[in-house]
Amino acid sequence: MTSRNVVVLTVAAVIALGAGLWLAGQRSAGPALSSDLLYPDLQRELDDITEVRLLAPGAAANVTLKSVDGSWRVAERADYRADATKLRRLLLAMADAKVFEAKTANPEHYATLGVQDISTGDADARQVELLGSSQPYRLIIGKRGNSRDSYFVRRADEAQSWLVDGALDTDAAPEQWLHREVLNISADRIQSAQVSIGQARAYTVAKESRADENFTVTGLPRGKQLKSPNAADAFATALSAINLTDVARTEQITADAKPAASSVFKTFDGLVVDAKGYSDGEGYWLTLTAAFDAEHAERFKLPVLDGTASPDAGVEDGADKTSSTTNKIEQESQQLNEHLAGWAFQVPAFKYEVLFKPVEEFTE
Repeated sequence: MTSRNVVVLTVAAVIALGAGLWLAGQRSAGPALSSDLLYPDLQRELDDITEVRLLAPGAAANVTLKSVDGSWRVAERADYRADATKLRRLLLAMADAKVFEAKTANPEHYATLGVQDISTGDADARQVELLGSSQPYRLIIGKRGNSRDSYFVRRADEAQSWLVDGALDTDAAPEQWLHREVLNISADRIQSAQVSIGQARAYTVAKESRADENFTVTGLPRGKQLKSPNAADAFATALSAINLTDVARTEQITADAKPAASSVFKTFDGLVVDAKGYSDGEGYWLTLTAAFDAEHAERFKLPVLDGTASPDAGVEDGADKTSSTTNKIEQESQQLNEHLAGWAFQVPAFKYEVLFKPVEEFTE
């Protein structure tokens, strides 16, 4: 064998050895079975979790979700209600996550998968921390794998990274974890709305009975008329599907501001909702209060024929049915205020415009 051949073989051996070492680093734990759970104990400890933290690069807790008296709250939003369904999905996804494949254990290659430590300023990862159980769970979630519900992950206290399945939703913005529904009152219940915007003259839209097809409008400016008979009918859906985009304590929005608009809605069954609107130049905000107007409910109460059985369980007398309905609506107003009191809700522009519609938009 010539000296040249010896050199060639030596170089080849060195290359092969280097490749072997690199692969060992990439798969130091060996391939895992697809049936292996990432956290085998988590499923039985889910009910013990009392706090969930979602951290972004820089190791600052962007979102802290806490269980308070059996209800999940968003700490960064003054303990407003969290979206418990979304949180449950994340917890179940972590508990059910199965390992597809072992990936790199070499920190030099973490960035390729997005599983580097989040204390590094250029990290792409998010870290999820579950606290309250017998052991804390800290998972770094990196880039997506080839499928929609696969991710590269690394347990924060380990070098080994993995490819796992699971819909690991890790929004790191507090507003993304809020319970979004604020109010949802069906269109068939709305009887009237009195609207006041700035210095403009207030106007009222109303129906005289449940059988009315359209709202009539009183208080129109002189020389104005409705563009069509149904021009004001959008008010029927004003209180349905009011969903927030963000939330703040009332004083944060109203301390140095007067409401730009006000609308008082009444339902046929006596529920009264007072909505006040604010604009901070960056978004639209609402404060809402509820009350029960017994006289209004009496005016529009439905007749009950003597001897006709009430749909209310155990109630057969007409007077008893009226009393039951009254109690139900009064209780509804109290429950709404428990949820609404002390909060200002940021809402989309289109919803704000329906609640406080300028009269010019439906008159000519």
